[in-house]
Amino acid sequence: MEKCCTKCEEVKPFNFFSKSKAGKFGYMSQCKACKKIYNQLNKDRDKPIKRAWRQNNKGAVLSHKANGRAVKLQATPSWLTDSQREEIKEIYKNCPEGYHVDHIVPLKGKAVRGMHVPWNLQYLTASENLSKGNRLLL
Repeated sequence: MEKCCTKCEEVKPFNFFSKSKAGKFGYMSQCKACKKIYNQLNKDRDKPIKRAWRQNNKGAVLSHKANGRAVKLQATPSWLTDSQREEIKEIYKNCPEGYHVDHIVPLKGKAVRGMHVPWNLQYLTASENLSKGNRLLL
């Protein structure tokens, strides 16, 4: 089966469209290529808007950052040795380009809360980590 993209108006097979619960036949209305262009244009357009918001709402930004630090501090057990704390620093320092340091068991998960310890850290590609969110994937 095929579908027509609402942007470029080309008829393409369904595998050229991302899946969506809201879209017709369970697929997005725009093809992946058009959606990628749209996202890039919006990202470039929104940068100055987001920068201005951060400058005008420094209290909210600082509060959000402080909350993240507090969660991490609360999740770091006091019984960690100095060498284990150094190992955590090394994991972050040696993170490959294009990867994120991810907590295997999330610090703020709904069902379970992990710890900020070396054996709970892993490298994930940026897209994998962002799609994972605060969920435990097995």
